Amino acid sequence: MTTPRAKRRVSRTRFSDIQQWNRYDLIALCCVLAALFAARSFAGNAWKGRAMRSWVARPASIDALYTQVASSGKRTVNRIVCRFSYEYEGKTYQGRRITVHGGIDNPWDGEWYERLSRARESGSTITCYVNPGDPADAILKREVGWAELGGAMFIFAASTAYVIGLVAHRRYGVHE
Repeated sequence: MTTPRAKRRVSRTRFSDIQQWNRYDLIALCCVLAALFAARSFAGNAWKGRAMRSWVARPASIDALYTQVASSGKRTVNRIVCRFSYEYEGKTYQGRRITVHGGIDNPWDGEWYERLSRARESGSTITCYVNPGDPADAILKREVGWAELGGAMFIFAASTAYVIGLVAHRRYGVHE
């Protein structure tokens, strides 16, 4: 004759009715923090791009353009490095920002590289957008697209999916 399995006791903390944490809860906490960071990054970049809509459009000439290969773990990542000059209120300025991220952290975009390359080779100008509050701050591509938001969106989606899966497993999962 077999006896029914005894219910497994769930350890509880001394001061509350909350189950003690296990490693999956720690991973879930990390995922929540990663999702919050990604959402902040996503919203921050979108907000910056929106604020740049009021910047003044000025013609700019490309002074230098090249790619930089950066090592990222097991693979390499191409970055566009561009130096351009523009005039604003009678003064000449130099800029380096291509995207909202700025600096040399401009992600590879073949279409933009070709556009910049054609402008440099032909000596024609391209449009840059100048911050009227700080004329030394200018950008070439103020639109925030999927390339700028993709990483943050992936982290947010993966982290959120893990937390929802853990909650669903806890609520509807099979327990011994």
